[in-house]
Amino acid sequence: MIGGTTYASGAANSANSCQICKPPTSTSTFSNADDGTSCGGGKYCNSGSCKTGCFIAGAFYADGAANPANACQTCQPSFAATSWTTAANGASCGTGQVCSGGTCQTGCWIDGALIGSGATNSTNVCQICKPASSTTTWSSNSAGTSCGSGQICDSGSCQAGCYVGGTVYAGGMLNPANSCQSCLPLVSTSDWSQAQSDCATIAAHNGFTCATVSGASKCWGSNGFDAGGRGTSYSGLLGINQTFAQTPYSLVPVATNGLAAGVQAVSTGSDSLHACALVSGAVKCWGYGAFGQIGDGFMSDRNAPVAVTGLTSGVRGVATGDDHSCALLNGQIQCWGDNEFGELGVNPAVTSGSPTPVAPALNGNIQAIAVGGQHTCALVSGSVFCWGANGQGRLGNNSTMDSYSSVQPMGLGSNVQAIAAGETHTCAIASGALLCWGSNVSGQLGDGTGVDRWVPTPVQGLSSGVQAVSAGDSHTCALVNGAALCWGWNAFGQVGDNTTMTNRLSPVPVQGLGSGVQAITAGYEHTCALTSAGAKCWGANGTAELGNNSMTDSPIPVSVQGL
Repeated sequence: MIGGTTYASGAANSANSCQICKPPTSTSTFSNADDGTSCGGGKYCNSGSCKTGCFIAGAFYADGAANPANACQTCQPSFAATSWTTAANGASCGTGQVCSGGTCQTGCWIDGALIGSGATNSTNVCQICKPASSTTTWSSNSAGTSCGSGQICDSGSCQAGCYVGGTVYAGGMLNPANSCQSCLPLVSTSDWSQAQSDCATIAAHNGFTCATVSGASKCWGSNGFDAGGRGTSYSGLLGINQTFAQTPYSLVPVATNGLAAGVQAVSTGSDSLHACALVSGAVKCWGYGAFGQIGDGFMSDRNAPVAVTGLTSGVRGVATGDDHSCALLNGQIQCWGDNEFGELGVNPAVTSGSPTPVAPALNGNIQAIAVGGQHTCALVSGSVFCWGANGQGRLGNNSTMDSYSSVQPMGLGSNVQAIAAGETHTCAIASGALLCWGSNVSGQLGDGTGVDRWVPTPVQGLSSGVQAVSAGDSHTCALVNGAALCWGWNAFGQVGDNTTMTNRLSPVPVQGLGSGVQAITAGYEHTCALTSAGAKCWGANGTAELGNNSMTDSPIPVSVQGL
């Protein structure tokens, strides 16, 4: 008897179908219907209330609840109210796990398929399944993972670069701790490579040579002479604090005055009659200085190294040309010396040049510099910019018009690894291939002809694997897989193939240097290299520039005494 009404045993409460008359339990109130009793619309009784859910094995589970024994089974009343329903493939079933075929698996569910943990995306090797990061999308593969052809993974995509010491560096970037090393991906993606042009450890000039030896600078050859038709005598090329009259030549390497320690590099300059060195982040220069190329504020020769004004720290590279010099610091360039053709990269109003550094109008992160006879080039985020004299098309912009503002050589793109500037020609390594442009009168462009090229032109046979390039006066040399090759003007045997007077229009191997070459430098009439067996030079030796204690030319490499 409930509320004045008599209900038969088992009768349901009209207001709550999950309550019934159970006389054994109570004769004066409704009792709860058995859990799991259907109350319509896919709902079941639970503790006297009608709820959406499932009643499985004597227990009630709310809609969406997971099977305690299998996270890939859930209560789905619309499919089954008295048994578990298999969860959809790809549903999460715990940290780093997904459902597949009704069971929990460690992996990722991507594009309708189960991907095992650590599996690589077949269309992008820089993406892998990392369940701990995501079970529904690809995750970025570890930075520095190789993806072939001089490329590494960075932020989930293949990039040309190097992964050194836990950091990704773009192709062409200098080692922050050593300005004589750079990222050359086609040489190594996991270690630094020897930088070129703006940071040589051996430098062939006009009639003399310099090198770094255990942090000290040593030079040999002429100490000054009347050359180049300039009608004056130069002194101090060796930097030994003596004039040409006191010491005309040195047949073997001698110590540069005041540079016994901390020397990181000596500069290159095929026709240069002055030299510069990078010393503990500062720049010091010596030799011929009539155009202000020494950089100390004067226009006069220096018999010993002097500090370049304002460049006392933070410099990462230095390069010398005929009558001007440039330095790289903090991603920017400073240049000094002659500016007759705009080679300093500043307004032609300073045609008389500048005996102290000035900044060319070039923006961006400058990675390397190369200084030619009367032109200059820079590598900026993998792209090349040049300015100055443009005779024979040495700026590469399909013109012969000089430019004091930077122009871009045509067709090089933005994957250039290294640059080199000769007297009247220029070269660049782009994606491992070597291209040159400018004067080709002696075959120095290596394209098999003697025709000048106003735009970058491939060097014959060097379409891949080029590690370094050095452009001399009228000849060029490159390193390919540790071997030295040269081409161009060969009057004195500077090509190194045991011939003289026969110019080479395409690359030929240097005799005896088929492996183990670490750096190469092409000068005016001679060439030098650093090898695993020491320093070697070849070509003209009329001013003792080969350093082998003689003044006899050699068409094949000879050892520099003491190096």
